[in-house]
Amino acid sequence: MFCKFNYICPRSMLINKWNIIMVKLLKSLTLLVFLILLSPSLFGQGNDWFKLKKAEKLYTYGKINGSILKYRNVLENDPNNVIANYELGRIYLINKEIYDQAEKYFEKSIHSFGEKDSLYLAYFYLAETEKLLGQYPEAIENYTFFKKYGLTKKNPKKILASDIDLKINECKLAKLAIAEKELMNIEVVNLGSDINSELSEYCSIFFNDTKQLMYTARYQDNKKERKYLDLKYYEAGYSQTDTSAPKPLRVDDAKLNRVHFSVVSKSPSGDTIVFYKDNKLWLSIKNQEGIGKPELMPEQINRSYYQPHGVFTPDQKYFIFSSSDKKIQLDLYIVELKEDGSWSEAMPLSDKINTAANEDSPFLSADGNILYFSSDKSGGFGQYDIYRSIMTNGEWGIPENMGIPINSPGNDIFFTINEDGETGFLSSNRGGGFGAMDIYMFTKKPYPTFDCDLALTNPENNVSMDLLSEPVKDQLVILDVSRTKFKDAKIRNTFWRVDGEVLKFDHVVLNYVFTSAGKHEVTAQIYGYDRKLDTYEMECVNKTIEVAEEGLLFLNIDLERKQRKGESIAMQTHVANLNYPKTATYKWYIDGVYHQEGDTMINYTFKDTGVHVVRVEASIEDQLTKEEFKTISERAIYVYDENSIYASNYIEVPEIELVDNINPTTGKVNVLQAELYNLPNDRRVFYEWYINNEVVKGRTTSLLKYDFKPLEVVKVVSYIMHEKEEPEFTLETTKIIPEFYVEDTVRADEFAHNNTALTDSIQKNSNNAKHTNNSDDSKQLEAIAGQNTIDNNPVETGALGTIKPVYFSFDKYYLSAAAKVIINNNIAILKANKGFVIVLEGNTDSFGAAAYNLRLSEKRAKAVYDYLKLKGISDDQIQGVNSNGEKLPKAANTLSNGKDNPKGRQENRRVDFTIVKR
Repeated sequence: MFCKFNYICPRSMLINKWNIIMVKLLKSLTLLVFLILLSPSLFGQGNDWFKLKKAEKLYTYGKINGSILKYRNVLENDPNNVIANYELGRIYLINKEIYDQAEKYFEKSIHSFGEKDSLYLAYFYLAETEKLLGQYPEAIENYTFFKKYGLTKKNPKKILASDIDLKINECKLAKLAIAEKELMNIEVVNLGSDINSELSEYCSIFFNDTKQLMYTARYQDNKKERKYLDLKYYEAGYSQTDTSAPKPLRVDDAKLNRVHFSVVSKSPSGDTIVFYKDNKLWLSIKNQEGIGKPELMPEQINRSYYQPHGVFTPDQKYFIFSSSDKKIQLDLYIVELKEDGSWSEAMPLSDKINTAANEDSPFLSADGNILYFSSDKSGGFGQYDIYRSIMTNGEWGIPENMGIPINSPGNDIFFTINEDGETGFLSSNRGGGFGAMDIYMFTKKPYPTFDCDLALTNPENNVSMDLLSEPVKDQLVILDVSRTKFKDAKIRNTFWRVDGEVLKFDHVVLNYVFTSAGKHEVTAQIYGYDRKLDTYEMECVNKTIEVAEEGLLFLNIDLERKQRKGESIAMQTHVANLNYPKTATYKWYIDGVYHQEGDTMINYTFKDTGVHVVRVEASIEDQLTKEEFKTISERAIYVYDENSIYASNYIEVPEIELVDNINPTTGKVNVLQAELYNLPNDRRVFYEWYINNEVVKGRTTSLLKYDFKPLEVVKVVSYIMHEKEEPEFTLETTKIIPEFYVEDTVRADEFAHNNTALTDSIQKNSNNAKHTNNSDDSKQLEAIAGQNTIDNNPVETGALGTIKPVYFSFDKYYLSAAAKVIINNNIAILKANKGFVIVLEGNTDSFGAAAYNLRLSEKRAKAVYDYLKLKGISDDQIQGVNSNGEKLPKAANTLSNGKDNPKGRQENRRVDFTIVKR
């Protein structure tokens, strides 16, 4: 909100707040520009100085097109004039919102200026332009350059480093969304020049029976009309059908026809229009000519000085609207229509909907159970994004960003769905439009029938499908067709079919989780588009995927010892259970820079303290089938000064680990953990959790319980505290939530807990498991878990079975579903025998450094302890939690001939329940 209380704000004022700021900035830079102009080397010909001053004066008086002409006149004489290029770039970015033109002029300005004496704001504006055009890598590069140099130079806008960081994060989020979460069954199309222009069009209402579109535009209605503060004309309502040209919307009120207003929404019946004027909401009956005499909506709705948008619920018993308070911030409110015809007092929607940012333009689905709205809160793709919230048990759920292509790096707002449920409209100033705000139509695209022939339609096309990850049951499998090459076309759409089922997904990369082992058929139908001929061609490719029951487990990077600056350290990686015909080669990267290839172990000397990222890529090839895929391990480590107190305590950047799964059917949520170990006794640590760059849990424990969505970005900041109030230093870890974290599956432990019949059945099946030559972790785990006794005081308890140890996969400490079944059985025994007291003993195999294994065993024991506490076992029955590392093996880690003993290693990766009192 940038309207003063004494002004009447155009409906688009809020969405164009960036324009207001930039216009004021342009005016504030007059002196700066004047001083720059004093240097003849910048403007070339002497006469250009007068043209530049004239262009500046025209802009100041709101004559944008005249200003553009004068600047272009300068460029005719001097194409490299810095000021003319720079000012034209800003006009096309801020006023015209034609981003490809803005990009051209900013690049020319930077090129003409030179790097040493660069006008650094040009880099900032160029980054803004590239972001709006969806050129995210380039935008990130220029934001980063400006942050490094521009914040300490000529920075009249007083841009903060935190502002730049937020914009960089938005670019990264958009890149991720494009790669992983495109809503490609939705096609968003600009309505074209019949509706849109270089001026602003937005906030549309569609009537299906008459095919009439009402909308708001900022045109010059007469020659006397002046521009508003943002140098754009005031707004008015317009109407158009598929057989008529746009015309001003007539209102049955002579006075109203002489002022400015905006259409907002329609009633569910379509006979009443909600519109906006004088900062308030009004009602009017629709007629053939336009709308009838207006009636001001009640004071419960027009509660404050600015109410820009609102919508009725389908039963018209409620009205949801946006309104600002004295803090000049828009929130969503709701009022109820009482039986006597009066309206209740306005109540704000829940904090799940309203934030410290602006929420605006509400719209409801036909059944009233989905609320759509726009917000400019952080964590989106740009400025305003469109969100939706689903009502469950009378409460609105956590809003979900609707993603790309509904949203863009620009302002996306005024979302509506038509009566057919398949089409709708939104308004946006995204790149590729006619300029300023345009109206877009979205349509659900039909999915293909997959009746294509696998034979090439064009012999010169090269079609391929690559398997990028090991195909293992219940794990993410990645398939990629991006190497497909059409002779004269580029890939436009890719649809997928798995085992006969067509997926609602369109992307060159498919992330898929197979829920069963064995052979699976995957088909990709790829459409190439020839831009020159405006034609499509299609190719299909099929692949038979052999999905394994259990796969190779890739070990995290092991360290020889603690990390100190200036000392060589050995780092080792390993692909477990790697047997012929599969072989592996390795590539190592340090802080994103390639280091070496070939070995499972490297030695490296870190020259700088602080956080460093070590990454290793293992390329695994089947020598018989020649199938190849890659698996990646990445580890953030902290390098200490050799004299630091922390160097002797082996503190690392904490890894974010899943310690409990989600189960939407029971309301369970994910639980993540990121914990520091081996802190000195006089230090303490606090954790601050972020989801998509928004704090969700500040200065708290190492556990985060949250209802995650796929591909959300989770960050935890660890604050190491000493004697002072301020942190001694901080460590930061980021993780992207995989899709398989949030699968809607029923967990075994939800039914096994206190369920004797199922527990007995699981135990019976486990008892029948036998050791085989197969060395896969989970099969061994099941077989071991089926043993009837354990070495540490076995306790037979009749129908409840036997207390057993819990086994872990290689280098893991989170509890699998199989592990929880065993623990739940142990819990049932403990609850039935209140006199039992146990000690938890964490253990590992011998692979890796002893210090690392000691810490891993501590994590395993603590994971079991936390689960016992979660399930109601008190500390009265838990005498202690010990970590043994690799010191107490239950079986040999290697065979007598020196070869690896995978079965023995699996028996050693465990937590024992030692009975110390009965």
